[in-house]
Amino acid sequence: MEVFGGRVACMKMQRAMVGVMLAAAPVCLAGTTLEDVVVWDYRGTAPSQVSLEAYHGWLVSWCRGTPPPRLVLYVSSPCIGDDFATFYDPTAAPTDGVNPANFVDFLSDLKAAAPGTEVEVLVDRSSFSASGASSPCWTGGTGSHHPDMSLSSEWANLPLAMDWVGAVLDNASLPGGVLAGVTFDPEVSQANVPGSSCVPPGTHGVSMTYQQLADWVDAWKRLNGHTDLRQGMTFGVDAANMARLNVATFPLETSLQSVLAQASPELNCQLDGSGYPTWRTGDATPLLQSCYLQVYVVCAESGDTISEASSFWRWQTEGGCDPAATPTLRAAADAAQSLVLNMTQQAGSPGPGTLEVAAGVELTGVGTRFLDWAPYTRVSAIEPDGSIIPTSGQWKVDAFHSNTAASGYGSSETTSGEQLPYRYSELVMNWHYPYVSADMADRIWPMFSINADTLAPFFGYGTEQKFLDFIDQFASAADGSSYARSVYSSDGTTGVSLPPNYAIYDLQLACDHWDIGTYPTSSDHVLPCAANLAGGAMIGVQDLLVVLSSWGTPTADLDGDGTTGLSDLQILLQVWGIGC
Repeated sequence: MEVFGGRVACMKMQRAMVGVMLAAAPVCLAGTTLEDVVVWDYRGTAPSQVSLEAYHGWLVSWCRGTPPPRLVLYVSSPCIGDDFATFYDPTAAPTDGVNPANFVDFLSDLKAAAPGTEVEVLVDRSSFSASGASSPCWTGGTGSHHPDMSLSSEWANLPLAMDWVGAVLDNASLPGGVLAGVTFDPEVSQANVPGSSCVPPGTHGVSMTYQQLADWVDAWKRLNGHTDLRQGMTFGVDAANMARLNVATFPLETSLQSVLAQASPELNCQLDGSGYPTWRTGDATPLLQSCYLQVYVVCAESGDTISEASSFWRWQTEGGCDPAATPTLRAAADAAQSLVLNMTQQAGSPGPGTLEVAAGVELTGVGTRFLDWAPYTRVSAIEPDGSIIPTSGQWKVDAFHSNTAASGYGSSETTSGEQLPYRYSELVMNWHYPYVSADMADRIWPMFSINADTLAPFFGYGTEQKFLDFIDQFASAADGSSYARSVYSSDGTTGVSLPPNYAIYDLQLACDHWDIGTYPTSSDHVLPCAANLAGGAMIGVQDLLVVLSSWGTPTADLDGDGTTGLSDLQILLQVWGIGC
């Protein structure tokens, strides 16, 4: 396979699925392929519909055919339930079975099948919740924890989670680097924001919990000798200041210092007189090595009412958040430009209805939803010839009287008594300021949802290729060749190019909506190449001999029942002759 400029140039179209084999010549593309995109996987059907062993066997095979650069994979405590006790034992050893017998086995198998794929484990607040196992399970390690750091009650089990990560990293049967990082999806509520030694409880928003989580794990890495472990976290795309503070090196650059006290009072009070975290000694490295930006927000539904407040989708889709409509993706170039404008505090998304702007920036709308807008929304109108009003500057709306009446400030231009289509900024954010260096940009990964629902009208309404086309257009629109053609700026006048860092949420949605694989839904879901027991070029006689010689033992167990028998022979015959 040829690689141009470090980017895979040909998409592998041969992908193994259960009972299905797509064999086609590689399709060469000039731009991004799915193998350039980080894949999140929330393990949606395991163990509720498919065993953990069979699921992870499927995942190894999927990554063998379409190896992502990074797999962010959801994990659980061994003690959540009996299904987890053996599989997530971090002290276990790899086995020789067809499907991974445990998570350590999975990491080993994946490294062999897709050596270029890094693994980050994904942890949310329920991953290591209270024990539900009746059988013995791994209950904790001997990791060191910083004694003076606070945590939200929702993250009280973080020490157990990190001790589990440490036990996997210290497992002597795994080579170093097999587990590259740990990523957190904080999912915190305003009601559970804690205080700390210098920030009283209830004085700040959920950013407190995010910051305490990042600080605690950073200290854990140093106390336990795992400084090479990447720490990642997911933020909403509009949490621009919080994200930048956590991917920046220390001491913070001046523009970041200007927002520090407001955006993260917890970090502000945890820096020493030289600008370094107090639990470190002159260590300049950022707290986070991976920041995943959720470039999507769903609409809210309450009874018969659907609200678009704080949602983020119009930049990419038409006809969403309306059960009577069928959402469609906008053209890739238009969506890309709209996203760049939204991320730099400009009017970028086409809004519903039309509006008139009179003197004094008084807005009157028809079919508009002003009450769903955020304070200081940017607005511009579009004339019939495509020209933009205002010709310079923007209108900024900060008072919403009804869905069809609002007022603001800014340019003195008007629409001259006409109702016109318009664009607006869906969320309040500005990625141009504070500044972002090229190194900081390398730690930021815009993440896109593959959902397809009228309340979540995202890239699931298109195809894999439409998404990849959008990514190429986004990279072009934000190539950093000028301040106007950038999402990030290093100094307020110079653009910073957008790195090829993209992620998708998640693998199950992509399989369902893009047909890139058959997501497993039962424990007899075995990929054809799982039956390649002899390791040959195709499934055939040598594999049959392995099954027969293993009869009554677990060696050639394909269906996950613990022994080799008739059902395993039947699976082998179903995939006879398939190449691997």
